Amino acid sequence: MDSLTMVPPRLVDATPPIVFLPSNLSAPPNWSSSLHPKTLAEVNQKKAESLLPACIFLASLAVFGLIGNSLVCYVFGARLRPGTQNSLIVCLAVFDLLSCALGIPNEIADMRFYFTYSSEAACKIMSSSSSSSSSSSSSIVLVTVVLVLVAVVIVAAVAAAAAVVVVVVVVVVVVVVVVG
Repeated sequence: MDSLTMVPPRLVDATPPIVFLPSNLSAPPNWSSSLHPKTLAEVNQKKAESLLPACIFLASLAVFGLIGNSLVCYVFGARLRPGTQNSLIVCLAVFDLLSCALGIPNEIADMRFYFTYSSEAACKIMSSSSSSSSSSSSSIVLVTVVLVLVAVVIVAAVAAAAAVVVVVVVVVVVVVVVVG
């Protein structure tokens, strides 16, 4: 087996390592262990505390997104009669629902365990599901916008052709009346 293809398994230590100052630096006179964390767990906790407002905001977005998109799926999927526009809205709501249910909790966990996210598999699965639901929703919107633009161009071309036909008919009528 080629040595380049072998990847050693990732070792996750239950106790985070202790981080010390380099030997050539001295601690400032007002050094306090509560202000300057020494372990990775302490650094992670300080980072999580600094990201707490963002986590709260994302959690509120997830709650409102789950409620709102569930209502949209119910109303447009079950209560209104089927149609192309309703199917589009339901598809967008489903992908947004997946993003709220999978993507936002993953981002909150990533912010909480900024330096010590321990499960590599969970990180990969949640990140890929989050990005796929977001890209699917974006693709649907992009295709819809392109289709609307194509329809506008077609309508404009038909209107221009109709205007040309009207002008030709008017010219023919004027020529027939004047000459005839």
